[in-house]
Amino acid sequence: MRDSPRLDSPQRSVHQLCALEAHPATWVQVASAVELDVGDAERQSPLVQSLWMFVADLLAAAIPVIPFAFLPLGAARQLSVIMTLCLLVLLGIGRARVAQTKLVPTILQTVAIATAAAAGLLVGKLVTG
Repeated sequence: MRDSPRLDSPQRSVHQLCALEAHPATWVQVASAVELDVGDAERQSPLVQSLWMFVADLLAAAIPVIPFAFLPLGAARQLSVIMTLCLLVLLGIGRARVAQTKLVPTILQTVAIATAAAAGLLVGKLVTG
């Protein structure tokens, strides 16, 4: 297995520089981010970031399932779909804020992607029987 250069090595810097030269648009974005001091991901603890991600994933996975523990199957299914739609809308709002894009189209795009994924699962079930 090939040893990769240390993060602060000159060899690594040369590789990064060559990669940026090959992609001028990325070069401009990186230079702008460095100049404007945008993005503080490196200043945050990876442990804290991973714990937040764990909690967010756990909540996102648990919320649509919770109704099945307390309600009859039909009512639980309806409430689960409604709760999932609400989560998708919240995700769309978050995407729009992070990407600084228009709110409604981003929400609709998020919901449409999830709907397409669900439709794909249904088609798969129909095809396989």
